[in-house]
Amino acid sequence: GLVFPEAIRMREGPKAEAPVLFMEDVSFSYAGGHSGTGVEGISLSLGRGEVALLCGPSGCGKTTVTRLANGLAPHFYEGAETGTVRVCGLDIAHAELWETARLVGSVFQNPKTQFYSVDVRGEVAFGCENLGFKPADIERQVDAAAREFDLAPLIDESLFSLSSGQKQRVACASAAATSPALVVLDEPSSNLDFEAIAQLRSAIARWKAEGIATLVAEHRIHYLEGIADHVLYLDNGRIARRWTAGEFARLDDAEGVELLQGHAHGQAVHAEFGGEVALRRELVPDLPDSGAYLVLYRLADLLRGGDFFDAHIVFHGQPSCTFGL
Repeated sequence: GLVFPEAIRMREGPKAEAPVLFMEDVSFSYAGGHSGTGVEGISLSLGRGEVALLCGPSGCGKTTVTRLANGLAPHFYEGAETGTVRVCGLDIAHAELWETARLVGSVFQNPKTQFYSVDVRGEVAFGCENLGFKPADIERQVDAAAREFDLAPLIDESLFSLSSGQKQRVACASAAATSPALVVLDEPSSNLDFEAIAQLRSAIARWKAEGIATLVAEHRIHYLEGIADHVLYLDNGRIARRWTAGEFARLDDAEGVELLQGHAHGQAVHAEFGGEVALRRELVPDLPDSGAYLVLYRLADLLRGGDFFDAHIVFHGQPSCTFGL
């Protein structure tokens, strides 16, 4: 399986017991010319093998939190940052990006935006090569990642010939090949079908079992049931609510709707999007003037062996947040 090369193995001792990801009272505002929602007062701690889910309406700051964790903010997306962000003790705001890349792997919403090669093998190997791994280590890591993400039959294929799900598997394999301590994913399921989402769930579960901490920003959250240890709901750049896995699982439908009352504006213009077909549409209780609808989608169950539903609050035809029921 995937292993840390000795050159980048975390040192034993007190530091190994520290959180993998530590954010304390972090605020960030983008400089002029950069798009994105700033955040304020973000605090979060993830240990080895823990999974945190960031959810909330579009524009709430989920992506910014992921950028702070992997160093893209403030190093690529410039702006003003206060507070503390550390990964395995490394001060991300002041470290070089190559130092952060030794510890953090990233998977973006659209894998094409992070590809640097034209073939699968080259892309999976890219991170290892960029970090100066020895040739023998690179070959071992690439072979292990290809096996774990079922890419061996595609290893010499062009990236341009792959499906969206296959490209996402390549992105995950590339992130995992460097054996990071933390993997950050920004809406990784947005372009995936149900089968590919099930494969994404398996990847995150495998990282969890291997002790890799994972931070996921998502609208679709049903596939993370039973995996996420922490669920954080963001609103206007702040953490408005947070739950443990058990607390979140116990939320009833009414509580899910209540979370989104402050975001109910306008009229839902359709009850179908993303290829998912609505079985029924109901006016949200207690929101008679909002025009918001609770839309239930029956999903092919690739995860639990039975039917289940996704509940979306839809405004202007777009989902604000997703709750597994």
